[in-house]
Amino acid sequence: MICRKVTYPLLKFQIKLRCSFEKVSRFRITSGLTRMPEKDAGHLLARALAEQRGWRHTYMNIRLERKDDYTQVEELTREAFWNLYFPGCNEHYLCHILRGHKDFISELDYVVELDGKIVASIMYTHSYLINNDEETVQTVSFGPLCVHPDYQRKGIGSALIEKTKSLVVNMGVPAIIIYGDPHNYCKHGFKNGIDYQVSNMDGEYPLGLLVLELHSGFFGNKKWKIKQSDAFNLDQDEANEFDKRFPKKEKKYQYSQELFKMNIRAHLKHGS
Repeated sequence: MICRKVTYPLLKFQIKLRCSFEKVSRFRITSGLTRMPEKDAGHLLARALAEQRGWRHTYMNIRLERKDDYTQVEELTREAFWNLYFPGCNEHYLCHILRGHKDFISELDYVVELDGKIVASIMYTHSYLINNDEETVQTVSFGPLCVHPDYQRKGIGSALIEKTKSLVVNMGVPAIIIYGDPHNYCKHGFKNGIDYQVSNMDGEYPLGLLVLELHSGFFGNKKWKIKQSDAFNLDQDEANEFDKRFPKKEKKYQYSQELFKMNIRAHLKHGS
C-alpha cells in the first residue's frame, strides 16, 4: 500500500488516496486533468471518489434533478430519514413542497446516480441574514440532504456538498447557513453560529446552527440573525396525508431520536 496526495485547484480541497499500485496506475489517467471547466468539476470529484472507494465498475454521476426524478427522490428521502428524528419522518413531504416554493433554488437541486440509480439528493433555499444595523443579506441553506442508508459513509454526501458549494461560491453568496449535526458538517468547514455572532431570530445560538463563511471576513464585528425560508414551517397533518401515497412502513422508536432531542435543546453561550 502507498499513499498519494492529489490536488485539484478548481475543487479547492485535497483528496488523499490510499490505494494499491494497481489503483495508482489506473488513477494516473485522471490525475493529469487538473484544469477542467467548472461544469466538469463534480464529475472529476466523482471519479476520484470512485477510485478512493475502490468502486471498479460504478460510475457516480452528480447532476441536476429532473422532473421525472421527483418520485424517486421522495422515496429515497423517506428511506433515509425514516425513524431517524422521530417515529416516521416528514422530509419527503418537505422535498415535495420545496420545489414549488419561492425560496427554492432549482440550479442547486442536485442528485447522485450510481449505475443509473439515484442514491443521494440535496436541495437549497434562500435564507436571509439581518444585522444589528437592520441590513439584510441573502444567503443560502441546504436541506434536506440525504444519502440512501445502503450508500452512507462512502463520501457521496461529501461529494454533493463540495459540488454545490463551488456553485454557491460562483453565485457570490457570502455564506451557507444550515441546521444540522455538527459531527456531519464541521469537516466541511462549518462552525457554530456563535463564532460569527450569527444567532437564530430569538438571539440564541443552538448547537445545530452551523455557518460556512464563503467570503473571508464577511461577518466582521456585527451581530447577525438568520431567517430561514418559511417553507420549513410545514403542516404535519398534511405531511401524514402525503405519506399515505407510499408503501406502509413501521413507525418506531430508535436511539437516534434521543440524540436529536438533545441536539435541538442544546445551546452555546459566549465564553463557553
